[in-house]
Amino acid sequence: MRWAAPWQVDGFGARLCTPDLRQLHAKIENRGRYEVEAHRFQIEARCSG
Repeated sequence: MRWAAPWQVDGFGARLCTPDLRQLHAKIENRGRYEVEAHRFQIEARCSG
């Protein structure tokens, strides 16, 4: 199981996106949750041979 994944958005960085991340955090704090309608999956395959 992976507990951390590399960022999948080019140019994303916590320092660069701090204002947006703080705004998202405030929404979660105020509403108690953050709901999304889209789901994404990451599938990783490795060759065994």
